[in-house]
Amino acid sequence: MHIKLLMLQIIFLQYFFPFTFSSASLQEITIENNQATITFPERISFSASISSDSEIKEVVLEYGVNQLTCGKLVSKAFPDFEPGNNVDVEWTWEMKQSGSLVTGSRIWWRWVVTNESGQDQNTETQTIVWIDNSYNWKKITAPNINLYWYKGDNTFGADLLNTAKTSLSQLEDKFGLTPDSPIDIYIFASSDELVGSMYYQSDWTGGLASPENHIIMIGIPLNQLDWGRHAETHELAHILVGSYTFSCLSSIPRWLDEGIAMYSEGDWDTQSDNQFKQAVRDDEIFSVQILNSSFPEDAAKANLAYSQSKSLVAFLIDNYDKDKILSLFAALRDGADIDSALKEIYGFDQDGLEDAWRASVGAKPRVSDQSEPTLTAAPTQVPTIVPIEGIKPQATATAKPSALASETATPLPLRPTLTPTLTNGPSGIASILGNDFESPVPAILIATVCGGLTCLVVLAIVIVLIIMLIKRQKNKKDLS
Repeated sequence: MHIKLLMLQIIFLQYFFPFTFSSASLQEITIENNQATITFPERISFSASISSDSEIKEVVLEYGVNQLTCGKLVSKAFPDFEPGNNVDVEWTWEMKQSGSLVTGSRIWWRWVVTNESGQDQNTETQTIVWIDNSYNWKKITAPNINLYWYKGDNTFGADLLNTAKTSLSQLEDKFGLTPDSPIDIYIFASSDELVGSMYYQSDWTGGLASPENHIIMIGIPLNQLDWGRHAETHELAHILVGSYTFSCLSSIPRWLDEGIAMYSEGDWDTQSDNQFKQAVRDDEIFSVQILNSSFPEDAAKANLAYSQSKSLVAFLIDNYDKDKILSLFAALRDGADIDSALKEIYGFDQDGLEDAWRASVGAKPRVSDQSEPTLTAAPTQVPTIVPIEGIKPQATATAKPSALASETATPLPLRPTLTPTLTNGPSGIASILGNDFESPVPAILIATVCGGLTCLVVLAIVIVLIIMLIKRQKNKKDLS
């Protein structure tokens, strides 16, 4: 009983008395001029001025991007500085080293400072939007849509906003997919200006979808609004499918992701249809297994891969209950691989799908030893639609989306570390001491939890009390 009483006293002292001392000690570290400066698209620099009554020993920058992730990932950077009572720190995130972020990405950061006496100070988490402010961005909104553009009048923006609203309604009717958070759509004046906003991007990129960020980027010239409408529908399908199927256990195959996006646009590109039919006649189509992970780097072959993916999805929708597509998405989201998911929903795997699909389009039977195409070497963002100029070098005003499937551009941070979840309050102490307080807690553990000069005083009192209790119990035994 005496030991339990002592432990309760320790908890009382730790949670009430140290709080007053901690609040005072934190005031000894001051962080000012905390800011982030964007030099688009090259870098973002974080800086702050720090002062303390005792020498500053360590400064850590914690930062990241607000997006869908598997667990909370915190990146840490350790800026160089000379220890002292007043220091200026700066650290720069170079996009040439990590790969670029999509326009509209929300970057967060905070500083963690430790001085010589062991006191810590954390700044409030701040955010900044990664965007090229040299453009005069305009904004128009609708439920679940934020549309940004900088070239063209309000009629141009309103047209694209209405297209987005209509596309979302159609995607819900066709596939039962709805946004789970607002989607940001950034319209660039051309594919060249879109490509110029990112490093290591294919020069034929017409559009990008980043489901993890809920961001779309499209290059739409003012005189190609019709193409832009189709591109918008295409990319919105990527966002909804990517968000719905997001999983840390599996991924959606490229042919399914791109096939849904192509199917959502409807039939409008005769050139791509003719190319696909010719490939079927010449037996130059790809195996479904090849289209599972990535598309060819060559733009013309990628165009064929897109058309073939659309045909595969159309086969599933036209020959089976369309609700099965949503069930297929759900199975992938819940961790099933594509072959297992197809068997569960349709009764065949990818090879079985290809056999049935080939027969439906009049193609030759599947050959198991087809050579794989050349794959793209991991660009920052994988384009999901070719620009209106078409497949270079042959320009065409009706070129169909022909690029690689959407993929999030995750930055390559310095020293990534998982942030643990800490339990505060009495329940946290209970987890340290145990649900029953039968055993005395080692002094070093209590000192770690309490910290500082205050805890040393508490420890001294506790030790004296323990000695007194032991002597009292010994006296009682001697008397008995």
